[in-house]
Amino acid sequence: MVRIALTGAAGNVGRELVDAFGDHDVVSFTDSETDDIDGELFDVTDPDDVLAKLDTFDAVVHLAGAASPEAEWETVAETNVEGTKHVLDAAVENGIDRVVFASSNHAVGAYNSADDDPETTTLTDSRPVRGDAPAAPDSFYGVSKPPARP
Repeated sequence: MVRIALTGAAGNVGRELVDAFGDHDVVSFTDSETDDIDGELFDVTDPDDVLAKLDTFDAVVHLAGAASPEAEWETVAETNVEGTKHVLDAAVENGIDRVVFASSNHAVGAYNSADDDPETTTLTDSRPVRGDAPAAPDSFYGVSKPPARP
């Protein structure tokens, strides 16, 4: 059985994944208490907290971050860029071989939104982002996410 850390479990994608790993041991991490997610608090901006909390895992699905296209650069830089660095550093330090880091349609200009309005598109009506989509971030959030690659 693989022990998986799921950061950002209270976000849109995290909520979809909480129960998606079958018999694996998944621990959900959130940045604040949430009534409907049974998870541990996790501050991705604190490298010591990240290192300590990721100590016993085989894999990390890293979704934590400032996901709003309206987020200011300072928030995106601290949470998404530095926070992701903390997760990757902790993975190396703790001997974690697998880290999944998700991209976003905002890395490619949100071109795949069903009604071309990323603010109203949901997970159920968006179209897939192609692996060869050119980078075209539409926000600071989009800048912080890598474009998908095949």
